[in-house]
Amino acid sequence: MKFTRFLLPVLLLAGMNVTAKAQDSTEPETITYTVNCDAGTLTGSGNFRSTWTSSEVEAGVTVTSNAGASGGSAANNFVNTSTGNLKLNSGQAGATEVVIEALKDGKWYVSHYGFKAAVTTNNTSLTIAVQGGDQQALVPGEDLIVDQTLTKDEEAFFVLRGNNGNPVEFKEFTVTITLDPEYVEPPYVLPVEADLIVNNKFDEWTTWYNLQLGVNGYKLYNNGPETMSFSAGDKEIAEDDEHLWAFVVADEEAHTVKIYNRASGVGKVLAAKPEQGNSGKAVLVDEGAEGYCDTWIVTTAETKKNGTAISSSFNGKRTIYITLSENEDMTLNCFGGANGNLGFWDDYDDNSVIVPIVIESKFPIDMAHGYLRRSGDNIAATNRWQAIWTYSGALNIKFQTGQNNMTISEWGDPANVDEHPEAFLQLASSLGSNTFTFNLPQEYYISDFSVDVYCPDANGSTNLRITSALEDRIEGIDIDLAGTEKHHIELSDLPHDYIPQFVTTGENALPNNVVLENFTATVRRYVRKYESTVNVYPRNQVQRQIRIPAIATVGAGEHEGRLITAYDFRWCNGDLGGGNIDLTIATSDDNGATWTAPGFALDAEGNPVTEYNHQWTKGDDWATVQANATEAWDAAWGDAALVADRESQTVLMIAVGGPTGFWGSRRNNPQSAIRWISHDGGTTWSAAQNITEKIYSLFDGEPRNGQIDGFFFGSGRAMQSRYIKVGDYYRVYSVISSQNAGNNTRNWVLYTDDMGENWNILGSYDQCPVQSNADEPKAEELPDGSVLLAARARSGNRNFNIFRYTNPTTGEGKWVGDHVNTNMGMGNINACDGEIFILPAKNVASDEPCFMALQSFPYGGSRQMVSIAWKRLDSGEDFDAANDFTRWGGRYQVCGGDAAYSTMSLMPNGHLAFFYEEGLTGTYDGVFKELSLELITDGAYTFYPDQDNAVAQALTGSLVEYRMANAPEAQAEAMNEAGEAYLAQPTYANYIKFNRAEYGEPETADDYDFPYDEVATWPGTTPASELEISPASIVIKVGDTANLSANTAKEVVWTSSNELVATVENGVVTGISAGNAVITVATATQTATCTVTVEPAEGSDAIIEVSTSGEETIFDLQGRRVVKATNGLYIINGELRKI
Repeated sequence: MKFTRFLLPVLLLAGMNVTAKAQDSTEPETITYTVNCDAGTLTGSGNFRSTWTSSEVEAGVTVTSNAGASGGSAANNFVNTSTGNLKLNSGQAGATEVVIEALKDGKWYVSHYGFKAAVTTNNTSLTIAVQGGDQQALVPGEDLIVDQTLTKDEEAFFVLRGNNGNPVEFKEFTVTITLDPEYVEPPYVLPVEADLIVNNKFDEWTTWYNLQLGVNGYKLYNNGPETMSFSAGDKEIAEDDEHLWAFVVADEEAHTVKIYNRASGVGKVLAAKPEQGNSGKAVLVDEGAEGYCDTWIVTTAETKKNGTAISSSFNGKRTIYITLSENEDMTLNCFGGANGNLGFWDDYDDNSVIVPIVIESKFPIDMAHGYLRRSGDNIAATNRWQAIWTYSGALNIKFQTGQNNMTISEWGDPANVDEHPEAFLQLASSLGSNTFTFNLPQEYYISDFSVDVYCPDANGSTNLRITSALEDRIEGIDIDLAGTEKHHIELSDLPHDYIPQFVTTGENALPNNVVLENFTATVRRYVRKYESTVNVYPRNQVQRQIRIPAIATVGAGEHEGRLITAYDFRWCNGDLGGGNIDLTIATSDDNGATWTAPGFALDAEGNPVTEYNHQWTKGDDWATVQANATEAWDAAWGDAALVADRESQTVLMIAVGGPTGFWGSRRNNPQSAIRWISHDGGTTWSAAQNITEKIYSLFDGEPRNGQIDGFFFGSGRAMQSRYIKVGDYYRVYSVISSQNAGNNTRNWVLYTDDMGENWNILGSYDQCPVQSNADEPKAEELPDGSVLLAARARSGNRNFNIFRYTNPTTGEGKWVGDHVNTNMGMGNINACDGEIFILPAKNVASDEPCFMALQSFPYGGSRQMVSIAWKRLDSGEDFDAANDFTRWGGRYQVCGGDAAYSTMSLMPNGHLAFFYEEGLTGTYDGVFKELSLELITDGAYTFYPDQDNAVAQALTGSLVEYRMANAPEAQAEAMNEAGEAYLAQPTYANYIKFNRAEYGEPETADDYDFPYDEVATWPGTTPASELEISPASIVIKVGDTANLSANTAKEVVWTSSNELVATVENGVVTGISAGNAVITVATATQTATCTVTVEPAEGSDAIIEVSTSGEETIFDLQGRRVVKATNGLYIINGELRKI
């Protein structure tokens, strides 16, 4: 059983350790305080303050001016002064309530207060009402004497009313507090879990912690016998035994614990020599070792010894001090990592603060270790039916459901579920089904659980299914609970993204509830080492806000495979509209391993084209600049989106421009839309082109939702179709957010068939895919060529909708319904931009192909822990409606700290180029990671190029069959006919005819011209031309050279398989010694090889003995470079020699 409580309180108040005394003759029955500015302090800011607090902390009192139920309607009315009597104004509302309280509320109460209130001749019509009684007038030149005695059940307060030009002065103000003789000290709750050692083993319920020391978060580490140190500068959570610590009850009455390390077991304990004081060291020794103290006092850390608050870097974290029990001046301290040893400091400070982080803990789910509450309610559980069980231990763990359908196995007298600690949980259902699941703190998961389930009524018809969102990996368990037989369920070694769900179905109202008996679970911190990152845009090097990532992969040509990123450089340190912003870009030609330094996009002459126009530099006249936004459209650029053509080196970049913010934008003074184009893979760029009016004009006429006032393109990645090519380029989609009169926001999908020169609305301006609550949007193409809109919602979560074509050439079609707002089954999702990406994949275990949808987002409701949710698409039912995207299969966490916007692109090697904002050196850096699908799905899936489009075609066929089976009655005949035609001849044109049949649009010969049934290949899967090396083989002698060449203008890397035989540099091969070697030339996407045979040089059969001067190039016989050779055989300047 978990042990969490001691019986004596240990409190930290005002920077002092204060131990409450036992209630005996040594405890004063009353304490009287003088209330003035010499005996206490006023808190607040400015000339008027709200609260006076006594300097004495043995018990202490406060006197507070506030708005209260007794007539007060103002606060902060004490005059700020450091000496003399308290002075009070009545405030602007002409009334203020003053409340007097004992600091240790409950143990002490205010039994008396008194003062003399004095006013000047400037004060008229002032009154004081004491304890809600009659108003007593304050007369200038006379003291109003208040002498009030109270019982322990009365609140101490008075109200000052009237308008006082000068404050009221309170003379001889005293407050007496009295110890409540009936007060019972509550048990002290230890700030960590303290467990037991049973039969010379750690108890099965033992909680294991990482202990992080000081503001730098050094991890306490067992590095050997009788030693103790910490991992300097390493804040990563660790699960190896050397980093795991447990607290074990030592003496319950003395409130002490012992501290063990998992690697050392029960035989070693943390200890120190008490007489050494600050010079001592904490070490692991045998329990009971002579001269050592091995018991400790653990207290909550809130203030340092000097009375000041601990560092704000500990905000939101559990913090403790650990002090040696036999010398309370010896508090553990890391000394800022100065020597790596765990020592002590009597003047404890931030370096003594320890953050205990639970890594592993087993806990019972029953009423002895938790409590039940109704949904949205924290009051006592007097109703039989509840919704949420909350664990009382070290972590905030809940087992819950959406309805009040949980109760206990014991019910009756008393009628309060909290007062039945022996009871087990019982589950019921409403409307025939109910789901119960765990709600865990961020970064924790259930790794194991065990439970006995049964129905107490033999005549019931109850069923229970134990499942999760990961049924493609972990099969659900169905339990028929007819009868009273107990079923034992035990699952272990569950993956970190498995969240168990208990689904009840059938007639399981009382007495047919599902009883969960002997229900236990183990919770673990998800411990992982994050992949290496490349900080492409380091925040700390520019001292300006840099934000909003965009990325694209060049599809063909000389720079095929090049990664191009864009990022805001915010001179104004804020969003567009707040000042000047430049756009910067960086590129990589080696799959993200190295990057160019961030800089402006340049034209062919080397002139910057993404630097803001310095004519509009922000100054005192910025409002004037904003009022002329049409002219000043180049005053700032930001929030870029990139897309690279799959058949050429053309790259489109679109962004927001100008001095006006989104909400203030109007057509006559707009926030602008800007376009740049590159035709050489991002090497050079066109001048900026203002396309704002082209977008506004799309809504001319009488659209159902009205003309838009402001808009912006979603940042990150614009999307290019693999199906639709009207003109020279495959179609590009980008989504805008719009606002009307600074209010409602909507999303519209736009498309361009000429890389951004001209744009159209997908569908029409009367079809709005997101009618409200819209924000930064993205689009992606589904396997059938339909368009999926995935967007940030202003209120949080994600919005989804699907568009199906009826005429691809003209962009006509239908949105399948209203958008769906969802948390994707991932808990609370922060309102933050993310990326949607869909690509072909293959199940590693079954070898079955499918498509995979990926959605990036910050996890946990705040901007941190950027993650990628993944969802398998392996049948038409998985993407026939927007509602399908409310359920996702798993989540991969990209980073562990503060992080926000993210985007991604596919690289030629089939991995994802993930570009996102993370707070590595500030808020935020622009960070790159290379991620494989295997990594994201924990090895379950891998990228599968689908070069012949067979997987997409099979999924489209599955979707057609599903839609035929669920066809509306009015369209069923036409859909069945068109569907059979598609299944017989699965061309994209036939699929469009099927869509037309569903939407009741008749087929005519000249409705559209759509000849494109050749679907584009995935990037990098089919090279434009095969890389070759010439000649393919050579024979040279030792010491000779030969020239090789490759048929590409791209940057290449030359390597040799055996530099002992032959070396290569820039295509020049040098023979080193007799033998064979393979020379490889590689671009970012291809390789080619040449076989090299090296023969001995003429007359070089004998081994020549030489001496060296130190200037030779020397290799040993394994091909390793040698700096200083000793006696032996070596390759010297390409020849075998003996030294």
